[in-house]
Amino acid sequence: MNINNLAQKIEDDAFITEVTKKYFTHYDRNNDNLLEKKELLTVMTDIAQTFFGCTPEKGAIESQFSQLDKDNNNRIDFAEFKAFIKDYLKMMVDF
Repeated sequence: MNINNLAQKIEDDAFITEVTKKYFTHYDRNNDNLLEKKELLTVMTDIAQTFFGCTPEKGAIESQFSQLDKDNNNRIDFAEFKAFIKDYLKMMVDF
């Protein structure tokens, strides 16, 4: 998929839901339908290494986690993670 196709697909909720399910189920290691901070650390590290060839700083992960955890329960649910995936893909297209 090229960047132009991705830019169009980002606006398709079904596409975002499909991508989110794939990543969410892969990284939800304890299968509790929530991503804990350590699971999000793994997600962000894998994404940063895959796309940028770097490892995110702990402070960046803490900041991202705080922004994603809208209900302040120290876990990221599917809806919160879906918003992250959509924003992340938009950032990749703009990058």
